[in-house]
Amino acid sequence: MDKNKIVPWAIFRALGGVMMGRNAFVRMAVVGLCAVTLVACGEQKTGPTRIGIMLGVPSFKDATDAFKQGMIEQGYVEGQTILFDEVSANGDEDAMAQGCERFVDGRVDLIFATTNGGSGACKKAIGDSGIPMVFAIVMNPMASGIVDSMDRPSGNVTGVRNALSEYVGKRVEILTQLAPHVKRVWIPITAAYPTTKHFLPPVERAARTLGLTLTTTELATPQAIIDYLAATPDAPFDAIMVPPNMAPQAKIAFDAIINYAAERNLPVIGNSAKNMREGCLFSYHVDIGEEGRIAARMADRILKDETRVPYPVVTGEPVLNINGRVAEILGLAISDDLRAFGTVLYE
Repeated sequence: MDKNKIVPWAIFRALGGVMMGRNAFVRMAVVGLCAVTLVACGEQKTGPTRIGIMLGVPSFKDATDAFKQGMIEQGYVEGQTILFDEVSANGDEDAMAQGCERFVDGRVDLIFATTNGGSGACKKAIGDSGIPMVFAIVMNPMASGIVDSMDRPSGNVTGVRNALSEYVGKRVEILTQLAPHVKRVWIPITAAYPTTKHFLPPVERAARTLGLTLTTTELATPQAIIDYLAATPDAPFDAIMVPPNMAPQAKIAFDAIINYAAERNLPVIGNSAKNMREGCLFSYHVDIGEEGRIAARMADRILKDETRVPYPVVTGEPVLNINGRVAEILGLAISDDLRAFGTVLYE
């Protein structure tokens, strides 16, 4: 059995679980394993539960918002029985480290962290404090040193894994189905950004398999992207892929990409579902809000039990969203197969 799968199948089957939908397996794993938790034993807690929230990069705000809402849905009352201390680090490593150290110094009851950088900083800050952490939107948590096992992680740390490297190549395949005329795809990248090493190799492999020419350009800042597009009036590519890097996700750079593509009738592959509202043709990505909600259910179980049994890491499942309005503008047909596989928005 692949240790990177959602939860050990034997455990799930023992609970009588039945696959009921796209995210049902994940939901049942979280809800059903109510006795499997991380928190250290100690004296009975008094006062409100205090949660430290590390927002690694602003593009994942939906995850932290969903986490807070998920905790409220578990019965906590913000400002009375639960207090949130959220740090928005904006991708800055020093800000991540300082925020996580503040959580530990303040003896929060649990930390919720997003991204590899934010989760890694909090894992380091936690040390032997015994404070539990739940993470989300983390790629390769074992290789990144955030957990030492997917099934039985030690150190009071668990969470929701983003298997980006396993599904990101599918974006290229979906592009060829939606826009079969595309032969050249351009990606503005930041080679030093942590996610690049995870997403780029599988995208390159998929492009080679499908006979596409993939061009990457090192553009590490939003302004560099804007300047490149201004200096390239005749696009030497047929489509653009927005990568999971911070520079192209910045609003000024993202808007420049969308406007450039719209003026030239180029399809843009978004990095997340929220990009659909902003003019991308489609996205194939985990539901960021759902990851936050799953993390909240995990956190609630951890806070209510002191058994210290390691809780397995779960894996978010990618979903396809297609912008019907953009497809119509570009003159692209959405096949029945793609409609059955994903969700068509804005028709």
